[in-house]
Order: sequence, then C-alpha cells, then structure tokens
Amino acid sequence: MVQRASEHILVRLRSQAETYEKSEVRLGSIERLVTACDAIESGAAAILLCKIEGSDLGLARTPKINPSNIEKYVRARQKQGSQEWTGPTRVFIASDSELKAYVTAREDERLKPAEISKRPSQRQKDIEDTVSQIQSIEMRQIVRHDLEEGRLTRRRLDILTAGLRTLPGIDVDALLRGTPGGSQNRPAIGGEGVSASLTLSPEEKGILKRLLDRLADTAEMARAGLESDGRRLRLAIAPRTTIIRPDEMSLLRQLAQLEDVNGKA
Repeated sequence: MVQRASEHILVRLRSQAETYEKSEVRLGSIERLVTACDAIESGAAAILLCKIEGSDLGLARTPKINPSNIEKYVRARQKQGSQEWTGPTRVFIASDSELKAYVTAREDERLKPAEISKRPSQRQKDIEDTVSQIQSIEMRQIVRHDLEEGRLTRRRLDILTAGLRTLPGIDVDALLRGTPGGSQNRPAIGGEGVSASLTLSPEEKGILKRLLDRLADTAEMARAGLESDGRRLRLAIAPRTTIIRPDEMSLLRQLAQLEDVNGKA
C-alpha cells in the first residue's frame, strides 16, 4: 500500500525529534498535533467544542485541518482540565515548517463531503431562532449539542458513503435502500444471505476485506475517535452514536463471503 504524504512526514518528524536535547517535549507536541488532526477529521473535535464552549465554533460545517482549528481543539482540551495540552498553538505551527507541512498534508488527504453553502438556509435560521427562545441556558446547550450531533452523524455518513463509492462492484444506492445489487428478487438484509448472482472478483473481495479489517482494527478506529466491536462502528465518546449498524456490517461480510461475528456463513 502506498504511504500517504502525511505518514511519510510523520515518520520524519518523529525521527528528527529523537535528535533533540529534550526529545520528549518535541515528541509530545507531535503526538498532540496528530491527535488534534484526527479529532478534527473524525468530528470528535466539534463535539468537544460544543460541550466545552457551547458551540462547535464552525468545526461541524467546515472541519478543515488547519492551525486555527487545531488551536481551538487545544484550548478546549485545556479547559477540559488536560494539563499536558499546552499546545501546539496556531503561531507555533505556522512558525515550524515541518509541523505546518504535516498539517497541510492532512488537510489535502482529508476525505471531503460535498461542499455545503456557507450561507445559512431559512430552515437553519428558523431552527436557531427557535433554540434561542429557550430560556434555560443549560437546555439551549443540550439542544444545540444534539443538533450538532445529528449534523456530524450526517457528515460521517456522507464520508462513509463516498468511501464505499470508490469500491468497485458495490451499488451504494442499492445498499442504502436495503436491496443489494438493485434486484427486487434478491433476499433482503438478514435473510438467507446475498444472492449468488451478486458476484465480486477476487480483487474486489480483497478490497472489501481490507475495508472490513480496518473497520475491525480497534487501534486504527480509536485514532479516528471511533469504536469497533466487530459488529458495529460507533463514536468512542458518549453519546456513542452508531455509524455502521450490525445488519450493515453483516451485509458487508456477506458481500466479501466472510464469516460474520456469530460464526454464520
């Protein structure tokens, strides 16, 4: 598998840090930078900001991986009580060409859903007007948090859908309708399995298996702020919103002709 530019830069950053007099300080900054980038990309940063600040500060609509958004996340971690989160700040990243190169690479590699108009729709204005009329500050924050949670879930679904569309031989629209392959004669999800007429090439099965292995990799998912138990994929922080449900994961396994978590073919 071809190494991504950000991974190549990260290897170099960690190697260079070992030569520093206080290598642990440099390595700490690098690891916090990686964590911040992961949180912004996964949507965990927007949820944390909404919890700490009462607003996602724009990260839900425009989750760009840049020094300014990284600093927003760092400050939220500080207010959360994490004493080790002293940085990296926007100015520090901008003054360090190596850290800046990593951030730029992460943004370039970020899977971006279809652009959303920056001008709020009338419906969004109506919703905000309604929320602003709630007298209790605590209740307003709870409602705004739940609204942002819904928006983030929709964005993650868009990202996952876009990723699945890159896999050859999969009709994503049919999957979302619950009719694999689009044939009305084929069994529904949870029946006797996917119709034998839906076939994948060995290469396509390999691609699907790699996706399933990655989704089941707890360490890989944890770095993205997600949690996998083999049957479902969900956010690793409360509330644990499910991203991929058990029946959807089972369908992916059937497509790849793998055994599901219950041992059924």
